Amino acid sequence: MYKQALSDKLRLYDLFRLHKWRKDFRKAHPHMFGPIGTMIFCGAQGKGKTLSAVNYVCNVLKDYPFAILVTNVAIKDYPFNAYYKVISGQGVLFDKATDDIITSEEIIAGNYMRVCIEYDGLDTLKYVCNGEYGVIYLIDELHLELNSLESKNIDIDVMTEISQQRKQRKHIVGTSQVYMRLAKPLREQIFDVVICDNFFHCLQFNKAIDGETAKEEDGKLKATIKSRSLFFHTPEMYERYDTFAKMKRYNKEWQGHKREAPVYTYTPPQERSKKK
Repeated sequence: MYKQALSDKLRLYDLFRLHKWRKDFRKAHPHMFGPIGTMIFCGAQGKGKTLSAVNYVCNVLKDYPFAILVTNVAIKDYPFNAYYKVISGQGVLFDKATDDIITSEEIIAGNYMRVCIEYDGLDTLKYVCNGEYGVIYLIDELHLELNSLESKNIDIDVMTEISQQRKQRKHIVGTSQVYMRLAKPLREQIFDVVICDNFFHCLQFNKAIDGETAKEEDGKLKATIKSRSLFFHTPEMYERYDTFAKMKRYNKEWQGHKREAPVYTYTPPQERSKKK
């Protein structure tokens, strides 16, 4: 080790220069996607983890309207209106209605609003990109894709994408009934875990904990609590997505092992009430 190379100048003046640089950079890139990293909402069935995750993602998209959403949740205000193809090793986005190519420049120009792609497997982590304007992934039941029982089979390319979210302006939001069911290589990349609970199915109480310090003791997750949040459920929260959709594994084959094909349908709440 060359110890002299570890240190540099310690000048108070540099703090002011750094502050100015960051201010100028933000001014030059007003729409740069801020949220990064992997965030997991955990809780037993009926504890509001999917509701909380959908609510979080929708709030993020309000502040970052030029971000692309990739999800396996049918959200009312974000219909699946785009798809991607891998061409010469690169992911290319297309308009689902016209088959026209969608670029980040056209999104920022307002030609395409609320671009949403249906999550169809782990390849979406690699091939859906949006430059500095960002991609946010909402993957319900993430443990069905990346679970602890198959952690040895995880594609290195997928882990590379997960570990480089900051550079690519990507933010993965997932849900899992049990945090420890997630594959260990994935847990090592998770900095934010939200433990979900609710009272009387109307008052949501969530605790954000530090994923780096999280560990399981006697069947319970122990970690440093970062923050707490409390809010009431609203009819709009229930109506904005399909709470009855059944998630299945999306990769038909992974490392030579066959997996179930996806089965995912969306029936609007009003249609379900008619059938009843």
